Amino acid sequence: MGMDILLVEGDARRRVAIGQHLTHCGHRVTISNTIVEAQEILDFIKYKVEAPNAVIVAESLLPRGGAEFRAELGARFPATNWIPLPHDRDLEWLADWLEKVSVRPSRPAAPRKMSKLDVLLIESDDRLRGAIAARLTARGERVGACRTLREASDALAVITDRAAAPLVIISPVGFTEGDGISFYMSARRRFPDIRWLVSLPPSKRTASVLTSSPSRSPTAESSPQTRG
Repeated sequence: MGMDILLVEGDARRRVAIGQHLTHCGHRVTISNTIVEAQEILDFIKYKVEAPNAVIVAESLLPRGGAEFRAELGARFPATNWIPLPHDRDLEWLADWLEKVSVRPSRPAAPRKMSKLDVLLIESDDRLRGAIAARLTARGERVGACRTLREASDALAVITDRAAAPLVIISPVGFTEGDGISFYMSARRRFPDIRWLVSLPPSKRTASVLTSSPSRSPTAESSPQTRG
């Protein structure tokens, strides 16, 4: 049966390739490009049963907080397997490693409820991103939080099944690396049912952004605008 895997890999091309391979093998993959981001993802997990079966970390990242991350992981989720990934090992090595790992039985994927949102959040402001993600997670949403369009593209790249795609993208329009409109249109070509909630520009971001409840029919200026 497939496992829940947290993949931590700094190289974008290698991250996408590994994520696609693991997804193709039937695993459910959450990706991160730094140990700090991986720790932020695990911060949203409240119960041990929700923890990933395995955390795969590129060895090149371990000198920057790897020991502390492993200790924290072991203390909170002792059943989660720790897999350091050498840069010179291929996907076959990783597949063999995972076959040898003894993990708890994987829980079945939760049914997609139309009253809830599977959200891909893109926000460069660390504090705001964390607050929005925490707010949505507390409401029962499944949230993938990214800093940049590149990270968001990598997150979508590992999804091969339309049923596993997010229902909503939340992002501003402008980014230093591109624009949210082009990103959304590209995502929608792969996932026609996806919708876009445009977050407020920096000059209008107030506490109301964090206390509003996104819905499928958001209202005017106090909520993000829906596209598509």
